[in-house]
Amino acid sequence: MVHGPLREPAALSGSDGTGRTAALVAAAVLGALTLVSAAQLYTFRRASNEGVSVTSALLFGVATWGVWVAAVPVIIVLGRRFDFRPGRRVVSVVVHTAALLVIHLPATMLVLAVGLRLFGNGEAPPWREAARQALVGTRLHFAAVLYAALLGLARAVETRRHLRNEQERAARSEALATQARLAALAARLQPHFLFNALHAAGALIDEDPARARAMLAQLGDLLRDALADGESGDVPLAEEFRLLERYLAIEAVRFADRLRVELVCDDAVQDAPVPRFLLQPLVENALQHGIAPRASGGRVSVTAHAVGGGLGIRVFNDGLPPPAQLHERGGLGMTRDRLRTRYGAGAHLELTAPDGGGAEAVLTIPLHPADAT
Repeated sequence: MVHGPLREPAALSGSDGTGRTAALVAAAVLGALTLVSAAQLYTFRRASNEGVSVTSALLFGVATWGVWVAAVPVIIVLGRRFDFRPGRRVVSVVVHTAALLVIHLPATMLVLAVGLRLFGNGEAPPWREAARQALVGTRLHFAAVLYAALLGLARAVETRRHLRNEQERAARSEALATQARLAALAARLQPHFLFNALHAAGALIDEDPARARAMLAQLGDLLRDALADGESGDVPLAEEFRLLERYLAIEAVRFADRLRVELVCDDAVQDAPVPRFLLQPLVENALQHGIAPRASGGRVSVTAHAVGGGLGIRVFNDGLPPPAQLHERGGLGMTRDRLRTRYGAGAHLELTAPDGGGAEAVLTIPLHPADAT
């Protein structure tokens, strides 16, 4: 059974929706300015006893702001691609200055042409003088302020959407982490598991007291880790491997000599942050479906190393292959939900049956959560 890469829900990506929202907000603001300009012109000309109609005033308002309304999507796209980040500031200034002039000059010419057409005496528009005033007068200052305001408005809308998405993702991640912690605790503390662990320790007290004490210490450490309340939900990979050691040490006593364990974590990735209890459901699945059904038991191997720009973790067992109808409502389903929430499309989890026998789970996640997309 093979599962492809996890994909982030469309509701969490939001880039297209954010752009549309920013464009609609900017267009609404400019539309309001259009009505204000039309009302001001109408009121001024009526107060001056000059001829004006509502239609003419509205046409002049549309001419004043129409080019800017049409340019809003372009400004938003340019604002995303040239966002004045370090290393891109010079090119951002050049691009936005050029865009400002490309928008401002036609807007100024259109206002002049429509104004003379509606309220002039038929004289030809003084294009050269209008261009000079557009480039050196207060109109250019106002246009620059307007352009910057539209950039800021688009950024504010996108930032607000991004923060809301991050809050929703954090809330979901916290809820899933809590569920996973409780599920992991319940899985380890099922009555038969706890009874078997304590019974095995009790049986060793007379014949091997040192081993019995060591097993009880492992069980105590396991309980303490399961009940620990991490602040961020992430732990270093080395700590996750120490948790596996304690868990598998207890399982090794339960399986007697039928379980062999191999844990290998490269030094380069030991400090990589991973969600708490990320690996336990994968190992538990290997024990339950691969090793436990075999009278001879088998070997479980967990290895972690850097893969390209990410972290690769392989959980292999040489027992039975995964069932054809493997249900993922429990630990595996919870693991996929946590990965999807934590890393979006940056996480991959595959369950396969290698040609040489056994089963393996291959997990790839970003080394740095900030790189997730």
